[in-house]
Amino acid sequence: MSKIIIFLLACTNCQLERLVIDYNYKDVSDCSDKANEVIQEIAEFHWYEEGKYNHSAYYTPDGKLIIGHRCD
Repeated sequence: MSKIIIFLLACTNCQLERLVIDYNYKDVSDCSDKANEVIQEIAEFHWYEEGKYNHSAYYTPDGKLIIGHRCD
């Protein structure tokens, strides 16, 4: 079993949150592809919009910015 760690940012001065997802590396040929699949399931892409979204990026329903992932 391996892990995908997705990094979320709730506010400018907040600590990074980590969402850890276990996956079976034998069933997945590319961890980054799996991570992107998970990100698209838990978040929605929004384009920059002044006063609403500071970045064109994926945001969770509760407004957290997804800033990346790491495969372990």
